[in-house]
Amino acid sequence: IDIFESFKCSDCYLEKYGGHKLAAGLTILEKNINYFTNELNNHIGTIIDEEYNYNEIKVDEILEASDINLRLYDEINRFEPFGSGNSKPLLALRDVNLKNIRKVGKDGNHISFLLSKGEHNIPVIGFGKISMLEKVLSIPSSYIVHLNENIYKGRRSIQLILYNVEDQDNFDYKIDEEKMKVLKSLINKTKSKIIKTDIFLLVEKLNKLYNTKITAEEIVCMIKKADNIQYAFKNDILYIKK
Repeated sequence: IDIFESFKCSDCYLEKYGGHKLAAGLTILEKNINYFTNELNNHIGTIIDEEYNYNEIKVDEILEASDINLRLYDEINRFEPFGSGNSKPLLALRDVNLKNIRKVGKDGNHISFLLSKGEHNIPVIGFGKISMLEKVLSIPSSYIVHLNENIYKGRRSIQLILYNVEDQDNFDYKIDEEKMKVLKSLINKTKSKIIKTDIFLLVEKLNKLYNTKITAEEIVCMIKKADNIQYAFKNDILYIKK
């Protein structure tokens, strides 16, 4: 959005103004502030409706897991510095498997996992993305990421920074009936009408009690696909209504 051009739509309320596309300043009488802000908000809202589709994530390239390496990272960084007018490329990974997801950080606000295909296992960190956990666990069609490097003891390695995920157009998941029985067994044994649990603790409990190998991804996909289970997610907390 061009800030300076946006001011022009309601400059009748301004004493003076100036600037450019990315920054501008103005002088306004107090009595005109509400009129100006209302008209400016309406103008910007119109621009957003016309130019932006927030359901669509625009990426620069769709890649295979085998494409992700330090050579690509170095090639991309030749176009630094990144910023306004030169955004860091957004990349999409498809047809990959989710592994070893967990919450990390002092307050558990970040998520860490691997995206895997064949012999390639690529670490991903989602800073402040705990609110996106359900979407990540729901077999998205694409993982939208920035390419980054991690340096540990002088050794460079690739790490992806999670930006967003793209949901499947039609959620498709085949329920493992044996694992579904295990999940329902635990639900039925719980006396409370509403079960509240940390999804990762639920995974540990199920696998310990029933000697199985259920993942957080499988739990979310099973309850999402099942017709007779009501649930809600808030960050890493799962609510199930019996």
